[in-house]
Formats: sequence, C-alpha cells, structure tokens
Amino acid sequence: MNFKILVLLCLGVLFFAACEDVSGQKVLNDIKSMSLTERMSAERMQKFEIENAEEREAVCNDGSPGVYYFRPGSGKDSEKWIMVLEGGGGCSSGDSCKEQWRKEPEKMTSTVYEDTRLVRGLLSSVPRINPDFYEFNHVYVPMCSSDGWAGDSKVWYDDLLIHYRGKNIVESVIEDLEIKKGSELLFAGSSAGGQGVSQNLDRVAAMLPNLEVKGIIDAAWKQDIPAFGSGETYSYAGRYEEHDVELDETCVSANSADPTKCYQTVNLYEYISTDAFVSLDMNDSKQLSNLGINDPNDSEQIEYIEHYMKLARGQLADLENVFAYAFGAHTALTNERFYEIEVNGLRLRDAIANWYFERSGETRAVLGD
Repeated sequence: MNFKILVLLCLGVLFFAACEDVSGQKVLNDIKSMSLTERMSAERMQKFEIENAEEREAVCNDGSPGVYYFRPGSGKDSEKWIMVLEGGGGCSSGDSCKEQWRKEPEKMTSTVYEDTRLVRGLLSSVPRINPDFYEFNHVYVPMCSSDGWAGDSKVWYDDLLIHYRGKNIVESVIEDLEIKKGSELLFAGSSAGGQGVSQNLDRVAAMLPNLEVKGIIDAAWKQDIPAFGSGETYSYAGRYEEHDVELDETCVSANSADPTKCYQTVNLYEYISTDAFVSLDMNDSKQLSNLGINDPNDSEQIEYIEHYMKLARGQLADLENVFAYAFGAHTALTNERFYEIEVNGLRLRDAIANWYFERSGETRAVLGD
C-alpha cells in the first residue's frame, strides 16, 4: 500500500481507534480463545513495598513507600529478569502537582494500590502471548514520583510537600530483589517510563556489572518541534530545577546552552552506551494531542502530522534496533499492541526477541522503509 495513503487512513482514526492489521489475526484469535480466568490467573502480579523506603528516600510524591509488583521466574529463565517502569506524566510546580493530585492521585501515592495487578504484553506469563520472556522474573514498578524516574529531591509548595524520588525507587527495587544475583536484566518502560529508562539505563548497568543489561525505550521519542495552533511544546526547565536530576554528563556538555535537552530521548539516545531498543508510534495520539492536533481531517493538521512523521523517520534512519509504526496509539509494551502490531510482516514482540537474543531475524522495522 502507498505510504501516504496508509498515513491518511491511520489519521482518520487517530484519536478513536487503531488501524486494523489483519496479518496478525491468527495470533489474536489464538489469544482471544483463552478464557478470561486463564489469562487473569497467569498475568496477575503481587505487590511489595520497598524495604525501609522512608530511610532510603525511595518514596512516592506524598511520602508513602515506593512499591513494585513481582512474579518469580521459572524453568530455564529463572535467573533472568525483566523490569518495567510505568508511565504517567509528571509535575514540577505547585499548580501542576496539585492538579495531578486532584485528577490522578494514583500517580502520586502508593496508598491506593491493590495487592495484585494484571500486567500484559512483555510481562505476561502466558506462552502464547509472550513466548520468549514468559518464564523470566517479572517486575513492574508503578509511577508515583512524577519525575520521569530520575529525580532525587523534595520541595515545599506552600503547605504541600512533594518528594521527587524516582531514581531512588529504581535503585531500591533492584537492591531489594537482589537482581545482581541474576544473569541478565531487560530494563524497559513506556512513555514517562521509557524516559526513565533513557535516564537510568547506563546507571543501572553500572549497578549490575556482572549482568548483561539491555533496555527498551517505548513511546518516549518526542519530537522537539513548535506546537500547532494553541498546543504546547513541553518545557523541561521546571523539572531540571525541581527534580535535581543527574543528567548524562556527555549529553549536557554537548548541549551546554540548554542542558534540559538531555531530558528528551531524541537528544539523549546517542549518548546512551548500553544496548537499547526503541519502539514508537510515529502517529502517537497523546504526543500529537499535546502539540495541538485535534482534528485529523483538517488539511493543515494532516500536513503537520506528516512533517512530524518525516522528522521521526529521519532521526531513526541510522538505528538498527527500532520498531516504528503508525497505529494512532501511545504505548505498546504492556498491552495487546505488543503482539498485535506488524510492520513489514514483523511483529513488535518478534523484533524485540530478535534483538534481545541476537537472532538472525530482523531487528529494524520502520513504516515506509
């Protein structure tokens, strides 16, 4: 199918539904044939609090203990680990933190978390869904620090005390689970979680010198371009000041005029030395909506989106380990898109497996290549 026609078809449903990919239908039918009880029992994970979280300053925005969900590995992969960081926006001022607390308290406190959680995709223990990683030790860390997993500070906003301790939560979870005793770690995240992987991947690899460490950065490849109309280009200046983040020194040196650029994966990626795989939707509905795109039938907005996608394709030209599609979604690691999306006949889950296990199959799939 002509690439521009495919783009326009996807744009027509950008904010409401995904472009249907019938080539993966057999996989979907097989998975849908499973009973709900079977899937829920296999994909449920148990909650644990970080030990001595307050003393270690590994706490959520409100000071409650950071937590993680865990399912032990089994069989031949019992010494291998996957750790996934949840996404969920963030805040960096009194007004933005109060607004997030009002709208999404679950992103700022662990007191509302259930004892178990269902996590799908890369953390599924169902072989039909996740054939390559289902026996790994699975760790899922919910976002409650509002800092892209990179902060280590606390700030008073009038009478509101906010802790930004994402970096400490990541390190404490790794320590509590004694991941250092394993053989390898796949460190992954989507959206703000993907940004957290960008910021922490080299640091985590340094913590675990005896393990093979790799990372997956999903839905965190934001374009640094002017917004459309009344949209807003996100500024990281507030985070730089409030979160007290240790940004990559090489990246900061190269961007000394504006070190906040090193918050963005698109700028930081070239300075990450640990092996990483990038996954992104070039029609990312959340990112485009934030930039002011709200009518996929408007000719000017279509032109803007095409420019957005062209920029992404150019930036990805030299990447060997990347999966870029136009599904009109936002994340893909822990939902059905992990096994559903195909680009050039290659599914995301298979591209990741080819890269991770160094198989002979393709590890690059960019729509329009």
